[in-house]
Amino acid sequence: MRVGYGVALGGLVVLDAAVSGSLGQCMYLLAVVGLAALVARGRVPAWAVGAVSGAATLVTVLLAASGIAAPFALSEGLVLLVAVVATTRRAVGARGAAAVALVALATVILPVRLLSADTATFGILLVAVVACALAVGATLRNADAERRLALAVATQRERDGLARDLHDDFTNRVTGMILLAQAARRRVDAPGTELDADLARMEESGGAALASMRRWVRTLRDTGVERDPELADGAEAPEDEIRALLVGWEASAPGRRVELHDRTTAPLPADVRATATRIVQESVTNATRHAPGADRIRVTLAEDPHADAVVLTVVSPLDATGREGADPVPGSPGLGLVGMRERAAILGGSLDAGPVAGTWTVRAVLPRDAGA
Repeated sequence: MRVGYGVALGGLVVLDAAVSGSLGQCMYLLAVVGLAALVARGRVPAWAVGAVSGAATLVTVLLAASGIAAPFALSEGLVLLVAVVATTRRAVGARGAAAVALVALATVILPVRLLSADTATFGILLVAVVACALAVGATLRNADAERRLALAVATQRERDGLARDLHDDFTNRVTGMILLAQAARRRVDAPGTELDADLARMEESGGAALASMRRWVRTLRDTGVERDPELADGAEAPEDEIRALLVGWEASAPGRRVELHDRTTAPLPADVRATATRIVQESVTNATRHAPGADRIRVTLAEDPHADAVVLTVVSPLDATGREGADPVPGSPGLGLVGMRERAAILGGSLDAGPVAGTWTVRAVLPRDAGA
């Protein structure tokens, strides 16, 4: 685009120089071209072209009797029109509006230099041309704003996805390590020994890492929910992944048992399957964290009789006091339920969690047509 602009400007300068009446007018044209080059390189603001051109027109009118006049040049008109587009595209606030008005006015009054009866005719034509230039500048301005918005949305989507993955993967793994360290400390025959102290430091370091990671998650998380489902290949049922999570939890401590009931009648879409797996993973982690004495977990997948959706239910016992229980893992808790609700909302579904008849029940409704 800059090459085309340069070629067109050079051709018009040669044409204007050929029809100019004096060496002084040729020098003025060269000065305008030099100023346009500085504007193109970003050395001076675009409104400077309008200021110089307007000043030249004013001098021409004031000194008309002495024969000193700036030329009515096509090359200068082209430079001014480009300046109108540039200032409109970048205008910000009152100063930006003033810059646009200055350049537009300098362009419209160019025909005054003719000092003839044709001034009004050329002036009306230039008003129409300037209006077109303003429209082009506004269009480019809107396109720039849309690009910036798209970039901001894409960046925030990546941040939200990273926050969810950090919480679902890293945080849950560190939680498991801390729980293993706590279990090992309970098995130490002589509390206060060097081994017990090492395990205590391991637990403390894990808690610090967990708290730090949750601070990062809060920093990355957006207040809104972007549509960013975790897609996976294939369309098989989520039984294998969910069953692996439950089997791992069951084997981690004696006396635990799990139940998995899949009553769905058709394969789940990839994004629904991934969300269901993440919700079960978070529910299992929360059961371990908030109710360390929990000995059973029941997971049910069923069809929603009222809509084309899947209902996921995860049921686990509360602690002995009938409450969620204290968090035995160091570090700030509280992001798991937020993340689960966000995942359900991404698909256009919903998630409720709370105590029901002595159990902690998580119920998520996940529409099958989320990606439609």
